Amino acid sequence: RDRDPSFAADFLEATGGTVPSETSVLLLRVVAKPDKSKELAASQEVLNTSPARLELAQVLREGDFGRRIQTRGQLRVFIGNVKSAAAKLEVDLYLSEPNLSAVKMRSAVKRVRSSRLRNDLQNALKEVLSNRCEVVDSSWSVQASMEVVIVSRPSVRYILLWAMCGTTFLLFVGYLVSSYFAVKSRWQSDKAYRLGRKAANNPRIFFEGNGGVLPAFLQQLARLTQWESFPFFEGISSMMQTPLQQQGPTVEPVERIPEAHVMSEGWLAWDARLHDKYTMTSRRLLLACIIVFVAVGPMRFIGMPPVSENRQLIDFGVTLLPAFIIIILLFASLGLSYLHLQVHRKHFGFGAAIKLNKARVAQVIMVSLITLVVVLWGGLALVNPQANEDLQNKPTFLPVPPQYSLEEVPGQNLYVSTIFGIMHGNLLVLCVLPLPLSYNFQAFLVRYVPMLRHIVPDSPVDLHRRLGYTLLGGLSLVAVIWLIFMGDACFRNDTRILQTEDGKHTPRACLAFEPADQAGKDVFLLRFEMVWPLSFFFIPLMIYGKEDIMYPKSVAEKKAKGRGGAEEQSLGASCLYWLLWVARFICRRFIDACLFVIALAGIQIGSLPPADQRQLTIGVFRDFAGAKVTYGYVPFWAIVILFLVVQSIARAINATLAVFRPDSPDKDSWGRFCRRVWWEMAYWCHVFAFTLAVGFALLIRFDVFYLALIPWGIYISDRLYGMWCAYKNGTHIIVTPNTPGKASFVVEDGGKPSQVRLILQKPPGFQYKPGQWCHLSLRHCGAYCGARCSPLPFVEWHPFSLASAPGADPDVLEFHITVHESAMEHNSSSGVIVRRQGQEMLLRRAWNPLDWLRPWRLFRSAKTGLSHETPVYYKATANGNFLELSDASGNAMKVRKPQEQWTGRLWNLVSALQDEKGESDQVVRILGPYGTLHACCFSHNAVMLIGAGVGYPSMGSLLRQILEDNLKAESSSKRHVCFMWTCRKVDQLHLCFPSLLADLTKYVHRSSLADLQQWLTVKIFVGDVGQDDVLAVEPDATIGKDMTRAFNEVKGWLLRPPGSSSYDEDGTYVAKGSLGACFSDILTCSLFIRNKVLKEGRSLGICFCGPLGLCSWLRNDIECTTVPWTYEFASEVAGS
Repeated sequence: RDRDPSFAADFLEATGGTVPSETSVLLLRVVAKPDKSKELAASQEVLNTSPARLELAQVLREGDFGRRIQTRGQLRVFIGNVKSAAAKLEVDLYLSEPNLSAVKMRSAVKRVRSSRLRNDLQNALKEVLSNRCEVVDSSWSVQASMEVVIVSRPSVRYILLWAMCGTTFLLFVGYLVSSYFAVKSRWQSDKAYRLGRKAANNPRIFFEGNGGVLPAFLQQLARLTQWESFPFFEGISSMMQTPLQQQGPTVEPVERIPEAHVMSEGWLAWDARLHDKYTMTSRRLLLACIIVFVAVGPMRFIGMPPVSENRQLIDFGVTLLPAFIIIILLFASLGLSYLHLQVHRKHFGFGAAIKLNKARVAQVIMVSLITLVVVLWGGLALVNPQANEDLQNKPTFLPVPPQYSLEEVPGQNLYVSTIFGIMHGNLLVLCVLPLPLSYNFQAFLVRYVPMLRHIVPDSPVDLHRRLGYTLLGGLSLVAVIWLIFMGDACFRNDTRILQTEDGKHTPRACLAFEPADQAGKDVFLLRFEMVWPLSFFFIPLMIYGKEDIMYPKSVAEKKAKGRGGAEEQSLGASCLYWLLWVARFICRRFIDACLFVIALAGIQIGSLPPADQRQLTIGVFRDFAGAKVTYGYVPFWAIVILFLVVQSIARAINATLAVFRPDSPDKDSWGRFCRRVWWEMAYWCHVFAFTLAVGFALLIRFDVFYLALIPWGIYISDRLYGMWCAYKNGTHIIVTPNTPGKASFVVEDGGKPSQVRLILQKPPGFQYKPGQWCHLSLRHCGAYCGARCSPLPFVEWHPFSLASAPGADPDVLEFHITVHESAMEHNSSSGVIVRRQGQEMLLRRAWNPLDWLRPWRLFRSAKTGLSHETPVYYKATANGNFLELSDASGNAMKVRKPQEQWTGRLWNLVSALQDEKGESDQVVRILGPYGTLHACCFSHNAVMLIGAGVGYPSMGSLLRQILEDNLKAESSSKRHVCFMWTCRKVDQLHLCFPSLLADLTKYVHRSSLADLQQWLTVKIFVGDVGQDDVLAVEPDATIGKDMTRAFNEVKGWLLRPPGSSSYDEDGTYVAKGSLGACFSDILTCSLFIRNKVLKEGRSLGICFCGPLGLCSWLRNDIECTTVPWTYEFASEVAGS
């Protein structure tokens, strides 16, 4: 009976209504003794079931008992606790009538003679147990007592839970909305930028022999730019649908490859733009994840609607929604795959279409079969639960808590199953959450099974962040649904009242907010006193970035700032700027207040009585008596409050200093320090808190969370293995080269730190693949409070790509590091206090108390002459990139200006070591290597190596290894390469271009330039070129002297003067413009694609390392281009 969909409605009718909102009801405690004592246990067991309670309530209301005591014909009877004691059965009956007080109800019952009342109760028990349920055949002797009791509802706790969970949900929704508008704004600006770059000049750059830009090129560039600024020529260019510079010599052939087709409209182009707009790396992987999430979570618990005439439309809508989502996603995937197949069939024939789409067809077939099995399994085996037992029988599910009764409360079967379905989907997300960051595990898999590279994420941090958003969104959404429906049941829609162990009488649903048994207390504490405060540390990472900005600054604000001072701005621009500033300030303070509301509500919930509410048991541990081990309350919310208070005080200090020290040369030093420390603390608290939360979940509810043991075990093992490798892989910086050309040095740009070429001695046993990357840590670049040793080297890791290759550099590791310069601001009228500490000097500005918390560190060279450890006051004068220090005795020394960023401090260290021409005791720790680009590169016989900005080292490493491999390979088996690199200005070529010259020179020296040109194409794009720019053309060490002929041939090939052809004969050039703007032409027109890929029938691997924006641009061009060859696109996004 309890699995009949109409049973809950029958129960509501049998009780006469829901528990009234009044605070008091009449409790009639019935003590019944059977004449057959052996039937007592069976009677208690039966009356604790929903059907028996329904029958008893119905008999009491509609029988003689109800007719005797009701006054207005609206009697409500609620069955409470049913228990046995002293060979007697105790049944609590709660009686009430609308608009009738409990005192009057007691008077109405007292008017009935006690003998009649006992007789009515005896008949009701016998009717239910003997006639209707047919369980026992006893006669009952009954005694009854009455009292007016207060119905207790946890209103305060409910409000605090809303303040905590509702505010979290509000922040999450606000973040989603702001992210949507940010994505929309970024997409609009990206489209405008791309259109502008495509229309901009893109001519070939010609250099002189010394690296200077050819004057004739600058004149031509100025002439083209001037022409394009006239409206007349703009109209001509738009009518001809081609930029002006393409009317003359071009860097690529104008004629498109006949077999290449570009899609600009249609569903496939829309799908590609969707990927580009929301930076989705794999549509099929995303669809598969959603299908698994829905199948494991909502579909498994909500099930399918049972066939019944009593089902309502909303029941079918809720229960069929998971299956509907899965079917829609399946048809979307099938439709897009069919469109790909049709496009290829239209252009290349059916056979070629099947060959080009065999992987896609295989994936679609596999996904279709899995989806079909899931849908059939859901339709045949999964039925919407109608009773608590239906939920308890599912795996990873414990007994249903006492506050739920799906068979008694109308609608509870829908929303409870929905809640538990989403929560188990969250459990799946929790299991997958750490895997994207298990870099060692990923590298291990790809090393031994290269095909697994297809499931390794291109942007692991971005995927991990999105999984975190899904988890936090799922938790907050479930909490809101739970509060809405359980609150409704607790305050106005329940059909049972229970007496708790502490004597309170409360509606059954209210036990969700104030649990009575230890199992309920454990679940409540796990959710709201452990998981919620620990997951709180994800919110700062979601809202605040390293720059402490939630909402992106608008273009209007930037324009207002860029127009100069207030006197130069128009009134409208100035007002707009200040309105935006005020709005952002209010928004940020509101967010800060929300964080305090969440934490204060959590700590207040933990302080509410009773005291044992703050004790929990650990499910996997038991004492010698077999009882569960109890665990004391840990004040996680107090830690969160302390965290928020400390960061608020730090911000207040920053604001105070900005107001009262307006003349300070470094007004925002406290602000930068607070932002950095806040973000780092939030990050590491986030890492430890999530690990701790998973650990507590496994200890307390192992039966539920055991699935998380494997992935989180992999993650923790991955981290421990990485730390062990970092301890083992300690090495030193090479300044005096043991190998010619292999020494560390620094590069300046206008007298400021620009780049570092870091050469490290390869640690014994360190193995890596070309194109991989590592985390580096250096004690000298990360220590606080003047301590000689600090834990920061073990937590402050910075990722850098390896520029070396195992085949070419067997003994050293090479890194090319771009410096983010942020030097110490100094007031010339103030001094500094300097103290020696080993090989370092600690500098503290006398006027800045922050420096006592975080002193500036510099490498102490022998030239400084500072030989004692006593602090000395110096007068400091800034001189370019140096500080000139002089003490009261006239002693003077010159030191480099301290740098705030880690890369700037590394630049100072290498520069000092370079001047000393000696080694340091500084130990560099290496964590890694990571990365899977090599698997894609060496799986194809034609590759495009694309680097942008800091992405050159990875591509340079792959090219260096291919140079070694091709040198030993036969002519027919050599891998063909198109090497492309893009940068903003010529100065960024100072470090990488000489390295490229050296690598190519070594190959030509051992082979020939003609052999190199047979398989290598080089394309370099520079965003901006000026008349003062000079390209660095001097290679490392003595290569230019020892290999003069080869060096001159390579330099002449890369920087050759203009030829007679309308485009470059072999596709090698240095051009002004954007790689993103030219990539579509390279795919459809270039000689490399025409002669090396299409003509020779090679498969193409496209490897990219660089910023996310360019990666999305290139991926969009690839997906919008239909070509008759197979290709694979693999990327590693900078900062991920």
